[in-house]
Amino acid sequence: MNPTESFDLGAPGDPPCLFLHGFTGSPAELRPLAELVAAKGFRVLGPRLPGHGLGAADLATAGATEWVRAATEALRSLAKPAHVLGLSMGALLAVRLAAEEAPAVRSLALLAPAVRLAGLGRVGAWTLWRLPWLYRRWPTVPWSTASDVQDPALHAATLKNPRLSLFGIAELRRLQAAVLDDARRVRAPTLLVLGKYDRTISNPAARRLGLRLSAEVMVAAGSGHQLGLDHDHEAIAQAVLMHFTSAVD
Repeated sequence: MNPTESFDLGAPGDPPCLFLHGFTGSPAELRPLAELVAAKGFRVLGPRLPGHGLGAADLATAGATEWVRAATEALRSLAKPAHVLGLSMGALLAVRLAAEEAPAVRSLALLAPAVRLAGLGRVGAWTLWRLPWLYRRWPTVPWSTASDVQDPALHAATLKNPRLSLFGIAELRRLQAAVLDDARRVRAPTLLVLGKYDRTISNPAARRLGLRLSAEVMVAAGSGHQLGLDHDHEAIAQAVLMHFTSAVD
């Protein structure tokens, strides 16, 4: 089994959930969390988004339009209202679904939503969004594979492609630019989970999104950005399960 491929766990008749992975990632980063949720009686669908799980060059051909379309198709395939969980970029997609496909979204669980990148990542995303000639000239660039996963046993599992798609970064910025406007139209009950040691996103910016959504907030005290894999993933699974089961029609 290729861990980067899509998964569909649980029984078809179980309450449905849609799990959306992050930028440059794959369903593998959410699978341990999905398995814990599926074991409690939920069906969990985790699609691999276009351009992901294959390599940096593939992200030069798929952007926000394709990601939103794939997430929307996956949600509609579940055929009844679903709980939607997203990690990082996947959380931005989850908010878009809750705004555009409101009757089909029962609740939201947003893990480390990438409302704004941290440090130089924020500057780079803004620059590429405004100056597209940069990614046209340099489609990919070398990228550090450093990870902020705090669990040493899982750290190596999060190493990513050594090159980064600049087009992909610009497309991520497109989603970031729209997420607060999307949030104004969201009525689904929301859980926001942040990693104390997250070096990838701005936690204050994510908290502002949480305020707009009137979200319940959980801080994972032993985790970085990869909340589905790090020390607190079992506690996060329990919080997600409680949130999902408390959501009502």
